[in-house]
Amino acid sequence: MSLFIQNNSGPIYSDCNITIHNGQTTVQQPEDITPEPTTVTSCLFTKKAIREQKEADITAALQRSLSGRNDKARAVVEELRQWQKEGYIDPNYNARVMYDELNKIITLPFQYDGFRKYYNE
Repeated sequence: MSLFIQNNSGPIYSDCNITIHNGQTTVQQPEDITPEPTTVTSCLFTKKAIREQKEADITAALQRSLSGRNDKARAVVEELRQWQKEGYIDPNYNARVMYDELNKIITLPFQYDGFRKYYNE
């Protein structure tokens, strides 16, 4: 049985099971609706990275480099240099392009000037 509920103060549900127990609403979506896995695409990744499907590993490593360090810009640049040395990230981009592309991949908690300082060393 299909149920359609529209509430002026809430979302619209269709083709789902709704259970109300002691005022708490639980919504179960149909099993065939699953989110698509997100793929990271950027011009920074080399053909080697794409061929070996290292994009997710690189992204995770860059994200991990931010945790636990006060000098986050330096930490990201150090991690970035390591991946460049291994041939997974293209080293031929200037600081502005690199910052913009990294900011698309992971949310950078620092401004461009802080990144440029360490990237251009």
